[in-house]
Amino acid sequence: MQIGRCFRLSFLLSAVFLCLLIVAMAAAASAPASASFHGLEQPPAENLLKRAGPIVPQKSIEELVAILVAKEQEQQINMQLRVVIKNGLGDGPEGQSALKGLYEDMEQKYQEILAVREAIRRARTRLPGPSLPPS
Repeated sequence: MQIGRCFRLSFLLSAVFLCLLIVAMAAAASAPASASFHGLEQPPAENLLKRAGPIVPQKSIEELVAILVAKEQEQQINMQLRVVIKNGLGDGPEGQSALKGLYEDMEQKYQEILAVREAIRRARTRLPGPSLPPS
């Protein structure tokens, strides 16, 4: 009788030890670098802002037109600067580098001009009424 109990106890202890060993090995395994599981992680706020486009604060039409004129003047200056760079530096690496930076700036200005034009269009389509607060 005593031998039977000892055998069962040793079998139980070895099974418990084996389970503890498996749990320890699983805990020691390296976790994946990203906690994301098939895109269930919430995307960063920057992505949402990029999709929303540039935000233009509520301004009067006169202010928006003044901003538009200033940005279009900057764009004209950039176009003149482009001609000066092409004539002065030519097609060398310095000229290409300067033109690349200028083209990026011109593209940004163009997007800003489009955003201001859209804001002007929205401001003109708003119907002022007595229920709207003065701006």
